[in-house]
Amino acid sequence: KQWYQRRVAITAGITNNLRQLRETSRKANMMTAEDENEPTREHASTVSLSDENDGRLTVSISDAVSELETVKFTIQTKTALPSFSQHQMSVIRCHEEFIWLHDMLSENPEYAGYIIPPAPPKPDFEEARDKLTRVTAAENTMTEEEYKKLRKELESDYLALFKKTVAMHEIYLLRIAAHNKLREDSNFRVFLEYAKDLKVRSKNKKEIIGGFFKSMTKNVDEALLSGQKDKDEFFIERRTFLEDYHLRIKETTKKSESLSASTNGLSFDYMQVAGCLALLSTRDPSLQRFMAQSAITFESLQKLQKRTSTDEDLKLT
Repeated sequence: KQWYQRRVAITAGITNNLRQLRETSRKANMMTAEDENEPTREHASTVSLSDENDGRLTVSISDAVSELETVKFTIQTKTALPSFSQHQMSVIRCHEEFIWLHDMLSENPEYAGYIIPPAPPKPDFEEARDKLTRVTAAENTMTEEEYKKLRKELESDYLALFKKTVAMHEIYLLRIAAHNKLREDSNFRVFLEYAKDLKVRSKNKKEIIGGFFKSMTKNVDEALLSGQKDKDEFFIERRTFLEDYHLRIKETTKKSESLSASTNGLSFDYMQVAGCLALLSTRDPSLQRFMAQSAITFESLQKLQKRTSTDEDLKLT
């Protein structure tokens, strides 16, 4: 009952935040339309916050293979943009090449003032692999049925994590492809067109330290300029909107993560109840049939809840 009440509260919070986000986005579009009707003032071009694509460039990850230290993503591209040399392309990229693309976009001075999509997180399957290894090593201490059930559960968790990793890398590419300015970037074209390995490397210590001092200098400059009063109403209005929009997205993300954790927790509780009922069925002969059937029912509920939890996690994150 407590879990249900908490789930309802979190869901209501997410729904309310999404409604506020849509209202904020609608106001921003109205503001943009009003600005376009003003002939006396020119403003920078705006980008839709809904990440809608006009269909001239579509990108998708059709396949992914997990290797020992990395994940290889097969990226399919269809485009009608004249800047690309081909209309259909297929390349294989690893996570390090995604980071290279993000660094190239972030460090390009031509995109100053644009919001660069955040880089996808590094694939980390070490914990899932360790759990699977420990279960395999402890095979002799469990019954065959318990071993198969536990191994299947761990494999399901690994698959869910793998799907989430692929989805986050695909979303990153979709955001760039939906941006009228970023999708014309030469490095993005190389990323999608060049069939061979890009031979990128991680930043060395010197580059990392240089980036750290550069970030410190930027923060100091911002602190020194923070006391100045900017009389530009257009700038103040846009900054206020972006700060409010970012805050609402941050709150919605936290509630989404909480909802996913609660849903996953319910799946684990179903599994625990199923195990207890299966154990009780061997202790009391008079209730053996009822307990065994109840255990099977809760196992089915656990599988359904696990699938629901995975789908919600993919959609919300």
